[in-house]
Amino acid sequence: MSDQTRAPQGDPAEPPLVLKGPAMQFPYMPSPKKLVFGYDPDEFEEFVKEWVPALQPEYVRVERQGGSGDHGIDVAAYRSAQGLEGPWDNYQCKRYKSALNWSTAAGEIRKMFAGVVLRHFVLPTQYVFVAPAFARNLRTALAKPAQTRAKFLQGWPPYGRQVQSSAITSSPNTCSPTCAASHGARSASTCFTWT
Repeated sequence: MSDQTRAPQGDPAEPPLVLKGPAMQFPYMPSPKKLVFGYDPDEFEEFVKEWVPALQPEYVRVERQGGSGDHGIDVAAYRSAQGLEGPWDNYQCKRYKSALNWSTAAGEIRKMFAGVVLRHFVLPTQYVFVAPAFARNLRTALAKPAQTRAKFLQGWPPYGRQVQSSAITSSPNTCSPTCAASHGARSASTCFTWT
């Protein structure tokens, strides 16, 4: 066939160009949720440190404090230049294979209150647990604040009387509307707001 007898480009008589070759396979991409909850505990804390400023852009500074002797603070988000001596929010990261339960949560809160009583820092404005899942006993405790306060104070030998009189002025609640809106109702976190 000569160039002169060839059909012009785009002519309906000309068959479409079809390329054939080996099928392309793309690797499996897990969802963002699976990626995040696949992190080890250190990576999870680092992720939360990076994620928290997106929740509240008015934070002055966000820093990771997790590790031995952290007084129950994994990520501290400061609302002022005063740091832990001014208004701040506590993000407690719990990356376990099983759901976060009451006894683990209460132990972390007690460590934080001990830090307040010992004057390492002031009481945070919000106490937020960030975890993949919450056990039924923790969800039940959060739904019954009066019983939770009594249960929380049980078994606190080192600081019991001092904490009862100076640090606990109200019981834990679920997120405030502002807090819930900042991390979404379906997020895996629960806040304790102490007023």
